[in-house]
Amino acid sequence: MSVRGLLQAIHEVSGTSIKKVMKMNCLICVGVAQRIQCAGPWEERDCPDCGRYRVSDELILTLMEQGQIFDVSKTRRWLASQRIDGFIPSIEVHEALLVP
Repeated sequence: MSVRGLLQAIHEVSGTSIKKVMKMNCLICVGVAQRIQCAGPWEERDCPDCGRYRVSDELILTLMEQGQIFDVSKTRRWLASQRIDGFIPSIEVHEALLVP
């Protein structure tokens, strides 16, 4: 299953409180990552390179619709700055810089 297929699977099951996705990829760098079960409209990953984070389903769908991807370096820096308080960072649409 491709990353696009993975994201489509997320879209198709977004009405459930806990989603089941077969292939685990980092949503930022597309490397191998562990999927963490979480309730609500989120996908949570633990990537060896990007760390643990959540991305809103709304942002994932927006990225897909606009054909965009994360800037890996900038996103990793942002995640690191958010971990200072000890919380799992959550990336939502209003945190992402989307370029038309």
